[in-house]
Amino acid sequence: MNKLIILVSFFMISCNNQEMFIKLKNHSGIGTFSRGENEGENFYYQSIIVKSSSDDIESIKNELLDYHSKSIGFIFQEESTIQFSSTFYKENNKTSYFITNNDDPGGISSEILTDYYDKYGLAEVVTKRIKNSKEYTTEISFAK
Repeated sequence: MNKLIILVSFFMISCNNQEMFIKLKNHSGIGTFSRGENEGENFYYQSIIVKSSSDDIESIKNELLDYHSKSIGFIFQEESTIQFSSTFYKENNKTSYFITNNDDPGGISSEILTDYYDKYGLAEVVTKRIKNSKEYTTEISFAK
């Protein structure tokens, strides 16, 4: 009976963690550096909305890093990919617009996801391949 309770508790925690993040498919993809020392090499980026009742970023820091880290092996399979970034936003009516919509830069009003980073951004996690190596460095920077 105790094993069943532990298993059910673990399953509920795992499901809750999965539901905490919404990847914005219209704001994720692959790009190529067009100049500088990394010209011709690829980067991958993704934007994610975080469903969380906590405003304390330190309390969800590990979850942000774990979410980002789950994709590192897949992203860096391609040798020309040298950088992977995840940008996390708080869930609200402004950022939720981008779950199904692209940026809308024109018309009477414009809606551009990155314009909301200063107000609703949580953090950006960036992993870079160490030159001439199969190892990586990861840094997290928090929004103001």
